Amino acid sequence: MDERKLSSRTVIMAVIIFICISICVLNLINLQVVNGATYLSEAEKVVITTSYTTVNAARGEVFDRNGVPLITNRTVYSLGFKDIRQAEDDVINSTIFELLKLCDLYGAQYNDTLPLSAGAYYLSGASVTNRERFDSYKAYFGWDQDLSGPEVMKKMLSVYGLTNSSYDKDTLRKILGVRYELTLRNVLNIAPYIFCEDVGTQMIAAVQERGFSLVSVIAGSERVYNTKYAAHILGRLGHMTAEDYERLRPLGYDMDELIGKGGIEEAFEEYLHGKRGLLETKTNANGEIVSERYVKEPQAGSDVYLTVDIGMQAVAEDSLKACIEKLRETADSGAGQEAGGGAVVAIDVNTFEVLALASYPTYDLASYSENYNDLVEDPLKPLLNRATQGTYEPGSTFKMVTATAALESGAIKLDTHITDNGVYMYYAPSYTPVCWIHTKTGGTHGTINVIDALKVSCNYFFYESARLTGIQTIDRYAAAFGLGQKTGIEIDESLGILAGPEARQGSGRAWTGGDTIQAGIGQSDNAFTPLQLACYVASVSNGGNRYAAHLMNFITSRSSPRLVQEHQSSLLSKTEISDETYQAVMDGMLEASVSGTASAVFANYPIKVASKTGSAQTSLRFDNAVFVCCAPRENPEIAIVVIVEKGGQGGLIGSVAKDVLDYYCFSPDASAVQPDNSLVR
Repeated sequence: MDERKLSSRTVIMAVIIFICISICVLNLINLQVVNGATYLSEAEKVVITTSYTTVNAARGEVFDRNGVPLITNRTVYSLGFKDIRQAEDDVINSTIFELLKLCDLYGAQYNDTLPLSAGAYYLSGASVTNRERFDSYKAYFGWDQDLSGPEVMKKMLSVYGLTNSSYDKDTLRKILGVRYELTLRNVLNIAPYIFCEDVGTQMIAAVQERGFSLVSVIAGSERVYNTKYAAHILGRLGHMTAEDYERLRPLGYDMDELIGKGGIEEAFEEYLHGKRGLLETKTNANGEIVSERYVKEPQAGSDVYLTVDIGMQAVAEDSLKACIEKLRETADSGAGQEAGGGAVVAIDVNTFEVLALASYPTYDLASYSENYNDLVEDPLKPLLNRATQGTYEPGSTFKMVTATAALESGAIKLDTHITDNGVYMYYAPSYTPVCWIHTKTGGTHGTINVIDALKVSCNYFFYESARLTGIQTIDRYAAAFGLGQKTGIEIDESLGILAGPEARQGSGRAWTGGDTIQAGIGQSDNAFTPLQLACYVASVSNGGNRYAAHLMNFITSRSSPRLVQEHQSSLLSKTEISDETYQAVMDGMLEASVSGTASAVFANYPIKVASKTGSAQTSLRFDNAVFVCCAPRENPEIAIVVIVEKGGQGGLIGSVAKDVLDYYCFSPDASAVQPDNSLVR
């Protein structure tokens, strides 16, 4: 009985076990055979990979004082790669190959800095930065730094699954170049690799039609220069140097980012650059994007509004160019025919806002890269901003300093008369300088006072005035007016030289009385920038107040109508000038315009203009031409300076100042006096 029960129970258990095993087997067959591919695909989709991409912010734009756009951005499309860490080498390589074919088809340029040729030769022309990156790349794989080109190429082919590839040698090198760039982003902390920048719409359409799973279309921005003028003011964008990177890395910059080079682009880099964003992307095992979100939103850079009136800037540049070309065509040799470069500066007398800042020759920012070699090799140095970096002897335009110093110190009085004898004999026989009119005609200016001396620019009068005043007093007033001093301008500027014993220290040349009288007429060691001369003329014409010159009017946020920063006037120095001295100096300059050295330009001008011409002797046999003025004579508003290298007489270039003044006073497009600050109010 017990045995029969045990036997039946065994059978039942065996049947149950069989059924369970059958069910498991059937389920396994269903999972692995019938629906295996489907379930595998679903399982693979569960594996999520998270990656982070740095998103550059749009750069701020630049406008003139009236809201005219000078530098803006345009949307451009680039091609990059998604996260390729889970992709097979064959897929990556074939994708790159197809992209390369599209580049050939549409004439697109792609980025490749691998310093190896298709023949496995090291490229001697590689930049220092690219060579350093290549060394880091080799170190990443633990390769010997002294490997030959063919040895490196062989190892790279192996790393990227191309050893037995059927691609030809040139194609292999191109594919390796892209694989190198992609790997480099894992080796160095630099921006994601952009395969091809500013891609045309046809190529973008072709990429999208092919449905590349590893390729992404990236929207970005590119600088657009809306004017051919003001190149020296605006500056440009360029790649960072090693020094730039060390300075900017703490601010979150990547090594491959473009930064401002010169001008406003560099001066206001921290405002224009903006703050980068961080995009989180989640993908499944098939490379499909599951979700995207900004961990940190990119913040566009701020917009910079300048004090410059682009209309006046255009007039200044065009007039200067026309004047120089005319001198070359019509002037006598040694009197303007050899005219070279030049500069024009116009500033607001009461605020020192820079209204125009022209340098000749200039260049086009839009074609800077293509023309770079020609620009560098041009003997006239078009890349030099002569308005802020060129230094020139002021010649007779310095005589307002000597007149002010002499009158205020009591060395001369308003009724002091000095007789021009042609040859100044005080330091005879060792030094006997001659008044310019005696050299030119054999005559003299006769007996004159300070107003007449400014009118006719009498050297003899100012020789004697400088001797009586002394170099220390002259230099004190010159420095207070801003000569040989930093102007405060935001872009690069030269300091210049204020002639005197202090400037001579260490030169081995003793300062003499002859140097003092030469300094008194703007010669000797004196050398100032056109902007310094403009600040000097503005200080004289407003009664002695010198403010910091500036190009920035205000800065606004791009994300909201918010004022980020507004220029605050800064008084750099104040020179106490009596009303009698002020009126005498201004009257002398007015007389120069009405019936003196500048009368050919402003004698019949509808507005009273106070001016001064200058012919500055240089180490060459040619004189630089200098012209300065302010207007109107009563309550001056604008100061203008024009300089032409080897331009001869200052009166020959006064027409440039007149053209600028015409724009300021009479052009219906001019609104230079009142900038449109309502743009952010």
